[in-house]
Formats: sequence, C-alpha cells, structure tokens
Amino acid sequence: MRCQVGGALKVDATKQENKINAPGSGIVVGYQALPMLGLHADYGGRIAGNDGSKFRMFKMTAVLSYVNMKKLKAKMAQKKKVE
Repeated sequence: MRCQVGGALKVDATKQENKINAPGSGIVVGYQALPMLGLHADYGGRIAGNDGSKFRMFKMTAVLSYVNMKKLKAKMAQKKKVE
C-alpha cells in the first residue's frame, strides 16, 4: 500500500489546481538467485482518486550482499574462546 499526496503548485500567485491525492497498491515477487544475490519485481498502480491522473509502475531490483566470511569466522572463533 502507498499514498502519494502533494504537488500543489502556484505560478505568479495563481493556484494551478494540480494537487495529487493518489492511494495505490501493488505486488512484489522475489527470488533468492544465489546466497548473495536477491531479485525482486514490483508492479503497482493507483486504486482510487478523481483527479484524472493514471499511475502504473513496473520495477526490477537486484540486491547484492557481501560478507567477509574470513573476518566473521575469526570473530566467532575468538568469541568461543572467551566463553
């Protein structure tokens, strides 16, 4: 769920009557391709409003995560020694 509000504009002290109030919704599908790579596809649109505007959006996202495993394992081993 999302809501886009705003956009009111004045030009030369004259209101332009272009304020936006657009609630919307969408769906996200994700896939973990590799342990370090996630892929997401989003689609959304407007579900209500009466100002005549139309909203449709499609977005693809890739998230790449990196963890220094040597450093993490060394830290965990050191923690075990302390316990």
